[in-house]
Amino acid sequence: MARRLPAGRKLNMFHRCPHCDGDCMSSLQKMFTGPAGSVSCRSCGKGVSLRWSHYLAVILPAAIILFGVNRFYPDSLVLVLVGSVLAVLVCIAQLLLPLVKDRI
Repeated sequence: MARRLPAGRKLNMFHRCPHCDGDCMSSLQKMFTGPAGSVSCRSCGKGVSLRWSHYLAVILPAAIILFGVNRFYPDSLVLVLVGSVLAVLVCIAQLLLPLVKDRI
């Protein structure tokens, strides 16, 4: 049986803006947002992005694991499987990273 939300609560698929605390971007947009570029908030229009230190804390371990697997299984289905699992985990982890005010 599906779990229901309490009366009066809605499921919010948007992430909060650090400027205005409004709905900033969807989860899909956030998965493809990085620290090098900024995205305009759909509520206030100000720029938001991800912090480099948080982003690297997610990407570097995944890259190290992938290169390590490639070292021992260079032409294997294991490399494809591990790479696919890591890609999904990185996308999920990126959803948990906080949005920050753009410095530009």
